[in-house]
Order: sequence, then C-alpha cells, then structure tokens
Amino acid sequence: MDRHTEKSKTFEEGEELCRNGDFGHAAQLWEQSLIPSDGEVEAGSVSDPLIHLTHAYQAIGHYENALSLLNAALPFTERQGGTLLKALINSRLGDIHLRLGEMTQAEQCLKKSVEAARSTDDPLILASALNHMGIFHAVDEDHEAALLAWQESLERLDSVADEDGLRSKVLLNLIRFKSHGEYEDVSMAELEDAHSQITGQPDSHAKVADMIALSLLVSDMESPAPLAPDPASLLKDARRIAESLGDTRMASYACGYLGKSGGNDAEAVRLTREAIFLAQQTRSPEILYRWQWQLGRLFRAQGDGARSIRHYQAIRSAWNSSPDTMTKGTGLRRRSGRSVWN
Repeated sequence: MDRHTEKSKTFEEGEELCRNGDFGHAAQLWEQSLIPSDGEVEAGSVSDPLIHLTHAYQAIGHYENALSLLNAALPFTERQGGTLLKALINSRLGDIHLRLGEMTQAEQCLKKSVEAARSTDDPLILASALNHMGIFHAVDEDHEAALLAWQESLERLDSVADEDGLRSKVLLNLIRFKSHGEYEDVSMAELEDAHSQITGQPDSHAKVADMIALSLLVSDMESPAPLAPDPASLLKDARRIAESLGDTRMASYACGYLGKSGGNDAEAVRLTREAIFLAQQTRSPEILYRWQWQLGRLFRAQGDGARSIRHYQAIRSAWNSSPDTMTKGTGLRRRSGRSVWN
C-alpha cells in the first residue's frame, strides 16, 4: 500500500470514529498520520485531514493542540493555500478563539474566513463561515448582525445538495438566538424544519448532539408551539442512537437530561444515576460534575439531606480531579450566559 492510499484509509477510519463519537481515538489515529516525530506539520497535510484533526481536538477539549496545529499551518496557507483553504483554516481558528473567549482574535480570523469564502464558488464553505460569524455576533450582542449572518447562511445552503448537517446547526443557532432575544418568537415552521433536518440525518454523534440540543431548546421555551417536537421523545431517541453507536458520552447527556426533564422522583433518580455511571466510563469529569449536582438536588428535594451532602462532596472530588477540563472552552458562557452554539 503506497503512502497516499495509507493516508486515505487512515482518514476514513478516523471519520468513522468521529461519527460514532470516539474523537479521542480519531485524534490519535490522525496524529500518527499527519504529525511527524519532529512535531512539524507537513505542508501537504494542510487539508481536510488537518481540519478534521483540529475538530477532534476541540471535541475532547484540547484547544491548545488545535490552535498549535492551525497556527503552524497558517504560513503555508497564506503562501500557497488558495482562498478555499484560507477560509477553512481561519474559520476553524476563529471558532476556537471564540470558544476560549478571545474575542479580538476571533473577529480577525472570522472576517478573513468570510472574505475568503465569498471569493470562492463554494456555497457550503461560505455558509459555514457565516454560521461562525453569526455566533460571534450573538456572543458580542450584535443581534441584528447575528440574525443577518444566519439568514444568509441558510440562503446559501439552499443551493447545496449535501450540506453535511450544517443546516440543522444553523437552524438550532437561530432558534436559540430568537428564544433568548428580543426578536419575534420562534415559528412552528422553524421548529419543524430543524426537527426534519436532524431526524433525516444518518445516525451519528452529530445527530445525537443536535437532537439533545433541540430538546433542550424546546424545554426552555416559556410557551412553545402546540405541535413542537416533544423533548422527552427526542432525548429517548438520542439515547437509543448513542447506545447503538457506542457513544457513551452522549448517552450520558441524554440520560441526565431525561432525569432532569420531569417524571416521578424515583425515575429521575434512576436516570441521573445511569448518567453518572456512563460519565464515569468516559472519564468525563465535566459531565460527572453536572449529574452529581443534579442527583444532590433531587435528594435534597426529597428531604434526604445526608445523601444530598454526600453527592455535593462528590462534586468537589470531580472538580479537583480535573479543574482544567471543567473550565476550558467556557468563553461563550462567560460572554453570553449560554455555552452551547453549533
């Protein structure tokens, strides 16, 4: 097998791991292929594999690794990369800076990304750049600019046959923005469109994440449309798909939010305990922290102070085990009060 064929096979194997939510092993696989022993990025690797590797790093909270790779690739991109690659690299850089709360760097990179994308003939690349720019404007509280960016992103996607789940992400951002802002209410058509786009995707980590996101958005609405998607049904389907993929991390999220969403006390405790167990399997202290806190609150509501205190103490233990993991990527939360954008 020649080197090109071997790299293509490695890339495809990594993509499959990412679809199943196994970003850690995907990153390890791509690292071996893309990063030589001296740690220098090969010029020829500045392409889809590198973009995917930085996405995997982000998914597991390794923002510094992602920034290091992209910054190392930037000189080659500026010299020889062409406008398409400039749009991709700067869009990814802008997204990472934004998630770290580095607004000045984020704005610079995202403006370069949109400018480069507009000079290409690729509506998907431009739609993606506009989606990230919309997030920036929303976090920066420029509501009109955010709305315009997302609306144009959706318009650009109208001409794209295979948009790889981007439309659902833009719609989720638009719904989240409207439901927390001072603009018109979220329409039934927007909810139906998002639901249709998400459920129509092949089963994957991204689909599960979008289903959970939509369920939370509908749950948070003070008066959702009468025929809005049922949050509990979305979470149950998300859990089923996550378990079929072996995506324990997302299964933990689905279980935990099912425990939070209502039902009787015993069922809420059972689901939250399942979420804690699953979080422990993935060594994800930031998720474990969330569900330990939820279980403590459930016991307190039942008048069981001893067990409540025991679980609050477990929260401190989870925090102390990995404080860096708990606080990385919180830039969006600090600026906007909401940490999840797509």
